[in-house]
Amino acid sequence: EQGIQGEPGPPGPSSGSEFDPDGTYGIAPDLTYTGSQLTRVDYSGGDYKTLSYTGDLLTQIDWVLSDKIIRKTLNYSGSQLDYVAQQTLPI
Repeated sequence: EQGIQGEPGPPGPSSGSEFDPDGTYGIAPDLTYTGSQLTRVDYSGGDYKTLSYTGDLLTQIDWVLSDKIIRKTLNYSGSQLDYVAQQTLPI
């Protein structure tokens, strides 16, 4: 048996999230593969990410924004991810 319902709350956001507050990335990105590896992600706002591999291991992700590049370098011990280093680079 269902109880008495309260007043409805305010509507949620139509786009965006805590990771995408202005909804810039709300549209599905374009994905580019080289063989079976994802190598580029293009977003509708013009930003993009490039992904680099050594063999089958993802070793670098560059997120190219309008004013900077956020680079993540993935470091491995054998085939196990050891740590990820991040740096911000100028365009």
